[in-house]
Amino acid sequence: MFLVTERWFLRRKLRCWAKLLDADQDGVISQADMRATNAKLEELCRLFGARTDPLSADDQKKWWNEHIFKHGEGKDISAEEYVNYMEGYMRPLGERHKRAKLLIEQWFKFIFTDEVLKNNTIYGELDFCKFWTILARVDESHSRKMYVRNFPTPFTVKDFLQDFISLLSKDEFFDENSNRIFSVIKFIEYLALLNFNQKAYAAKLEKY
Repeated sequence: MFLVTERWFLRRKLRCWAKLLDADQDGVISQADMRATNAKLEELCRLFGARTDPLSADDQKKWWNEHIFKHGEGKDISAEEYVNYMEGYMRPLGERHKRAKLLIEQWFKFIFTDEVLKNNTIYGELDFCKFWTILARVDESHSRKMYVRNFPTPFTVKDFLQDFISLLSKDEFFDENSNRIFSVIKFIEYLALLNFNQKAYAAKLEKY
């Protein structure tokens, strides 16, 4: 039973990660989602990453093609198919941390320069809230509450990196690092449910 619970928890976290990449929240990670997400990452880069120019277009496409578009280069993939792929990819316990580390470290290069990572720059509560507002439209009050409750102070870019790696690699329900990012991005599930309910209500009205 406990193993089933662990699998469920990891799938839920992977689903939230997929929602970060599915910019329009339509259940498909598409080329349009890639462009929209890259634009958000470029905005974060200008604010926090000390990078004057965005990651090259070739390097951006390489990351998406290697880690996300598993039907082939530039081919859309449903969020559920991506979650299924990631669950299998992360299944070998001995490889899980290494695989998550490779994916996330390359993703961080969209935002942060090597110098920022090397200096282990400290980010405050306001920075944290801005980050999540831009990336995932997370409500500022929720971000602030989770920052105070779950994240260490001072909070550094390496803490952020390790927490994202733990998000994808750890399935222990009570693991502190695994739960930090999840405590923030589960807000996306609420937004997706709200959007679904609004669409269902609008469709119902059209019948009358």
